[in-house]
Amino acid sequence: MGCSTPPSAPNTLPPSLMINDVLYFYTGEEVSGEIDEDLIAGAITSTVPLTEMPTENGQSNMEPTLGCAFAQYEGR
Repeated sequence: MGCSTPPSAPNTLPPSLMINDVLYFYTGEEVSGEIDEDLIAGAITSTVPLTEMPTENGQSNMEPTLGCAFAQYEGR
C-alpha cells in the first residue's frame, strides 16, 4: 500500500485499506520474498464497495479481501 492515482473507471475510488485510523492505498507494487509471520498485524474484517472509502480499521474496498492478512512492511 502507498499513494496511488485513482482508477480510471467512473465512480470508483483507489483500492484502499484502513489500519490504525490511517488509509493505505494500493499501488500495484509487489512485495519481494515472504513476509515474516511476526509482522502480520491483523486481517481484513469487512469490505465496502470500490465506490466507497473504508471508514473502520481492518476494512477495505477491495474484493475479494475479506479475511486476508495484512502486515507493515518497510514502513508501508
